[in-house]
Amino acid sequence: MERRKKIKFMIYVASIIFFLIFLFFHNSFLPFHQLLIQLLFWLIIGIILFDTFPPMKERKKDLFPTIRMVLLILFCCYSIAFLLGLWIGYIKNPFFLSFELLLKQLLPLILIILFQEYVRGKLLFQSTFKERVFLTVFFTAITSITILTIYQSQNMNLTLLFLIAVVLPSITNNMLYTYLTYDKSYKLSLLVRYLTELMIFMVPILPQVSLIWWTLLATILPLLILDQLYRYFPYQKKKFYKNYQILVYPVIIILIYVLVLVTGISRYQMIAVASNSMKPVFERGDTIIFDKKNKEIKLDDIIVFKRNKQIVIHRVHNIIKQGNKVYYETKGDNNSLPDHDYVFKKDVIGTVTGHISCLGYPSIWIKELI
Repeated sequence: MERRKKIKFMIYVASIIFFLIFLFFHNSFLPFHQLLIQLLFWLIIGIILFDTFPPMKERKKDLFPTIRMVLLILFCCYSIAFLLGLWIGYIKNPFFLSFELLLKQLLPLILIILFQEYVRGKLLFQSTFKERVFLTVFFTAITSITILTIYQSQNMNLTLLFLIAVVLPSITNNMLYTYLTYDKSYKLSLLVRYLTELMIFMVPILPQVSLIWWTLLATILPLLILDQLYRYFPYQKKKFYKNYQILVYPVIIILIYVLVLVTGISRYQMIAVASNSMKPVFERGDTIIFDKKNKEIKLDDIIVFKRNKQIVIHRVHNIIKQGNKVYYETKGDNNSLPDHDYVFKKDVIGTVTGHISCLGYPSIWIKELI
């Protein structure tokens, strides 16, 4: 038993080190080679666990009713989402792959998911609740890194919004995967992952909905499946899921609130600060919250504006009025001179109302690494 605990600990440490190194150096490899490196890593971990841990015991009680219920929920949710396209329209799927790319990207990804779920099942052997929580967090981080690198290979612009859109569904999905593996079989978790994570590569068109709605669907869907499983199988122990609710729901609520701020669907919006030009008021790695409807700009207000397709956050240094036109001279508090160009009123996005220290660092770091 002690030997198995040591092996588990070593695997966690080795995985964290591997993926940190992978984040730093993955740009040195082609996307196909990145996937092969990850595939080789999970294959090695799987071989180590196969030789160390006994065969996984699958709980076959209610396995097929569970499969039917999960498939029905997935079918209904995705059918509704795609039928919405008849009303709001469809767009071409940027991740739809040709046959050549299917072999180079989808096939390795299929094998990576296979070995990941096998490893999850092995690590859940005789695990405590705390170990299952840690395993969920561990796989959330690992799968998020995998998704971010795959999407980056498609030239996606990695922002705070996109980072949250990856991490938020990853939390609830890994809750579901851990539960299905622990309570039923890793094969069921594997089936659900294939149906949810690989669908994006298999359909040529997608409903023209915003990223926030896809994120909310991908976040809520695993929770819906878990709730339905407990509704129809009430004799099962509920402690596992109830404890997850206590731990995870507050995090999800906070992240959804941040997602709303980042997308700007409300009056207020949040963006990460990428430079130190406004130091010491706020600095690189902070996030600022700005009011998009406040157009009554006064001297010394900090405004968010567009300049050459870039978003700039500087203080109003001077207001110039020429007839009916108003121009703003801006300056970063940490800059010695005002900005070279004036800001037109139409280019002002909003007025800064507050900031949160360090919240933007994950987005900046990962963007620089990827």
